[in-house]
Amino acid sequence: MNARVLKLLLAGEYICPVRYRMEFELLGDTAEREEVDAWLLSLGMRLARLGDEGAFFLAHDHIGQKEITRSRTSSSSSVTSTAPLCCCSTSFVRPTPDVCS
Repeated sequence: MNARVLKLLLAGEYICPVRYRMEFELLGDTAEREEVDAWLLSLGMRLARLGDEGAFFLAHDHIGQKEITRSRTSSSSSVTSTAPLCCCSTSFVRPTPDVCS
C-alpha cells in the first residue's frame, strides 16, 4: 500500500491520471485498491470513483443522519457566503437596476 496515495486521499485530493498519474495507475491495480479500501474502512471511509475510468477520491463508508446534517449545514453556509458574489456577478452580465432586489 502506497503512503502517498493515502495522504492524497486523506487530504481530500481527487486522484486522476492528469495530476497524479503514478498514484492513479497504482489504484488501477485491484489488489492495491482493495488494500487501500480495507485500510480506509478502519477509519469509516472508503475509496470511491467517478464512473469506471474516472478519478479516485475519499468518501464516507456510511452516510447517516449525522453526515446528512453536516452536509446540509455546509451547503447552507456556502450558499449564504456566495450569494453576494452571485448578485454582483449577475449585475455585470445584465446591468439592470433590479438585479439585487
